[in-house]
Amino acid sequence: MANIRLSGIRSKLQAKGFPEEVIKRIEETSNKSSNITVGFAINKWYIWCSKENTDPIQCPIKNNIEFLNDMCSQQKAYNTIASYRSAISEIYNYSDGYPIGRHPDIVKFMISIRKSNPPPSAPDDPIDIIPTLDFIISLGSNEDMSILDLLQKAAFLIALGSASRPSDLHRIKLGTLQKTSYGISFSVINPKETNISISHGGNKSVSKKIFIDYYEDTELCPASAVLKLLERTQEWRTSANQHEYLFLTTTLPHQQATVDTISCWLRSILTQADPFAKAKDVISISASLAQDAGADVFTILALGNWSDYSVYQRFYQRGIRKMLERNKISSKILTQAKNASLSNQVFEVYT
Repeated sequence: MANIRLSGIRSKLQAKGFPEEVIKRIEETSNKSSNITVGFAINKWYIWCSKENTDPIQCPIKNNIEFLNDMCSQQKAYNTIASYRSAISEIYNYSDGYPIGRHPDIVKFMISIRKSNPPPSAPDDPIDIIPTLDFIISLGSNEDMSILDLLQKAAFLIALGSASRPSDLHRIKLGTLQKTSYGISFSVINPKETNISISHGGNKSVSKKIFIDYYEDTELCPASAVLKLLERTQEWRTSANQHEYLFLTTTLPHQQATVDTISCWLRSILTQADPFAKAKDVISISASLAQDAGADVFTILALGNWSDYSVYQRFYQRGIRKMLERNKISSKILTQAKNASLSNQVFEVYT
């Protein structure tokens, strides 16, 4: 599936007359995990175009809409249909001077789908992770628990303490590890946010900083778990690649753990609190807990490596009701209104 995406991009660039050297440079910017996901959607488009006997790169815009409408007829979710549109845009030439995602007809069609079949709203209340923390404590000391349990524990506590996704943990470079009296830090090279920014012409930093401090409860201290993990896996690290990354697999030859493997680790820990939880939920939980602890917006954005507040608010913010409830916002508004009214009355008396 990854090759399908790259071959589609290559065909589009060749049709535009780009030289081979330039095409190879552009191909190098593609993300391997995204290649598989996008390649699956592009393959769907290719199959549909083959049945309709139409060119997937040069066809009229009405064919794009017909394809998306067929996906809608198959009861595909709005977000799935939107991902098909985005995938097609990577290989499809402009129509009427517009990229497919901005073509007026496509925009109107997607609005109609969103109205008739809106994406599900994310639950406002974050997952209560007390059962998860209790489970981690029950595993015992970092020295005595199994290596697999220690890998899962370290991965979860880092993700929770830094609002990191599985792909961030996959990319942690040991060469960037720094120890201070407060904790330890890593750099994640080319995190997902950087790749998204680059694909949209942005210039976001190529690294994300992760800092985890020493926590007073040693059984829940992410820094302690990481340091013990490095100690217990030292004999595994015989090659340059094994010395480069933090998380390795437990089976020989102890290769770098994949994003899917780390996702499974996070899910195995988080499902102790919610059997339906997903690995990506850890990011929302982390940000929500930081919000509840009184962290300001700038700290939360830096924590999640988000470009602006709208990204955090749209995809990750939870616990809004709890935050408003805790701060008694409606009571404060009424009190302020009452005080303002009294102030006006006093002003009128003296005038």
